[in-house]
Amino acid sequence: MPYLQRIQEDCTGSFPIEPVRCFLQELSDKKKRSLIHQLKLPIRIYPKRPFPQAVLHKHILAMYNQKENRPKLLAAILYAIADMYELEETHTQASLIEQQDTLIKQYGVWHYYWSLRLFPERDETLETHMQTVYQKALSLASVNSEETAQPDLERSEDTDSAQAPIQLEKVATTLKRKLDREMTQRQKLEQDAAQLSKQLKQQDKLTEQLNATKEEMEKKLQEAHQRELSLRDELHQQRLRAGELESESKRLRHQKRALEGEHKSLQAAISQLEEQLSEKSGLLAMLEREQRRQKQLSEKEKSKEAEPKQLTELLLRSLYEESEQLCSRFSKDKGAPLRLSIRTRFDLIDQLERYQEQLLEETESAHPEPIQHTVESTASNNDTVADEPTEPDATQDEQMMEPAAIHTSSDQQSLNGTFYRRDHGGFIELEDGKVFNITESMVYQHQLQHEAEVLCTPYKKNGDSLLYEIELLLQGDDDHSPITQFDGYIQAGEHQTWYCVSMNDSDIRYPLHYKDVQIQRPQDGDACLFNVAEGKHIARISRLYREMLPNPLTKNKLPAVKSSTSALPRSKPQSDPFLKDCRIVIVGGQSKWFEPVVKDTGAELIHENGENPGRILSTLRRSNALFMLLTATSHRATWSCVEIAKQQNIPHFVIQGSKSNLRSLLWDNRHLIKGDSEDPVRAIEA
Repeated sequence: MPYLQRIQEDCTGSFPIEPVRCFLQELSDKKKRSLIHQLKLPIRIYPKRPFPQAVLHKHILAMYNQKENRPKLLAAILYAIADMYELEETHTQASLIEQQDTLIKQYGVWHYYWSLRLFPERDETLETHMQTVYQKALSLASVNSEETAQPDLERSEDTDSAQAPIQLEKVATTLKRKLDREMTQRQKLEQDAAQLSKQLKQQDKLTEQLNATKEEMEKKLQEAHQRELSLRDELHQQRLRAGELESESKRLRHQKRALEGEHKSLQAAISQLEEQLSEKSGLLAMLEREQRRQKQLSEKEKSKEAEPKQLTELLLRSLYEESEQLCSRFSKDKGAPLRLSIRTRFDLIDQLERYQEQLLEETESAHPEPIQHTVESTASNNDTVADEPTEPDATQDEQMMEPAAIHTSSDQQSLNGTFYRRDHGGFIELEDGKVFNITESMVYQHQLQHEAEVLCTPYKKNGDSLLYEIELLLQGDDDHSPITQFDGYIQAGEHQTWYCVSMNDSDIRYPLHYKDVQIQRPQDGDACLFNVAEGKHIARISRLYREMLPNPLTKNKLPAVKSSTSALPRSKPQSDPFLKDCRIVIVGGQSKWFEPVVKDTGAELIHENGENPGRILSTLRRSNALFMLLTATSHRATWSCVEIAKQQNIPHFVIQGSKSNLRSLLWDNRHLIKGDSEDPVRAIEA
């Protein structure tokens, strides 16, 4: 460390290059090689050639000129004179000064100078002694150079007098060689001149050709200029035509405004007609009141005939309870008498249901109520009804407030449809090919998911637009929808841009759709539930949970946020045919509900709607699994199919009313369906 401090001090100052050069001259070839190896200089040393002293001086000078390499140079010099410090007599400053003559004779003047310069403990006496040694070394170097120069001059004079005739012969030979060279060069120049004359002739021909092409291009330029003039004339004419078209469009705008005025006047006339229609609807309401009175009287008469209906309902309830008890005992006792008793009760239930249907048909045939007939009959007695005082009734007022669409909906036929999800809302495709859109709020109101099956009943509201009443038949699965749903929050960006950010990963961020910004008017930090469609980078708000002011009654309560199963991006399930070469039997519902789910598994679908189970019993014996939708299956069909499945050891399951439940049942029981499991558990899931 002391030597390192001394090297750093010398590097911060300035030390001359002359001591370094003289030091290199004093070094032996062996130490020079070690110096080259230590400094990693790119110098090659050949054993049969003299040492490259000039190359070494060149690299050392380059290192001296670069300040960052000076510490390495001084460290290499220190390594070269390290033997001088290892002597026991030179451990101190005084001993180093006393041993001057012996050290100079053994190592050299410049070695001794560098030992004084790099000694760690330096004071004024050492500095003065080092300066005297430096001056002495410089004087010795100059004397040595003069002594070596004088014998060199004497030797050169003696050799010049002896070698004068030899030099004259050499000069003559060199002059002859020069003459020969000049002659050959002259011949070459003449040949070059001939070639250049040929090239000049060729260039003259090229200039003539270029002049000809220039004239042709000038002609073409004139023709292009004439075309430009003609095109400008055509452009001027087109502009004139455009002005005429603008004037025509202005005239059409005036006509449009006049037509809009006429349209407004027609709308005013329509409003007057609507007022008249409302007055007539008041009269119609009075007629409907009278009709309801007559219905009440007829209902009183029907109540007398309702006793058999009540008895059948009581019998059905008791039979349902007994059948449930017997079915619960069936898991313990599987005897033939128990199955016979269950079968008889199911037969009685079917007979009672048929009897109820017959009673309904008889009552409808005995008391027909055509609406047009009642309206006409009440209209004929309009004067009498108007004269009679009527008492206000709450139930009658509620029935008056019902829209006329309820009466017309019974005339329309309900249609099955399939719901398809979008990033905001979705659409329903009916079985007749019609398609209508539904909003995001309707999706959450009916709890609809992708590919849900619905029953749509059309009706007209106030006789204008066609609306649909939606009833959920079979729940779909949003895992197979083309959207990804996130729990997140609103973030305000730069330049009035808004972003939806995922709650779990702030790197998942999408710009918000401009419609949601205009309609929802979100604020920075509002919690939300947003959707992103596949292949798109725009977010649509599904639910927005605004921050509420603190209420003393609900101080510690937070707004309820719907838990989303897709807080992170869902990975769409793979459609791997894991049930290939299998046969799946489904009883209940419609085949189009279950066909895409079973098709994804690679299995074959055998479907029965539950009305004629006998036609699939033979194929059921050769199937791999049985699935039943109990909400759309009769008791007889359920019992007969389950009994055959138990006889043939076929696994059977109950669908909980959704496609996702069917998909999960197929996946969770794939080994059981394919027959890979050793101890299968086959029981109906309640």
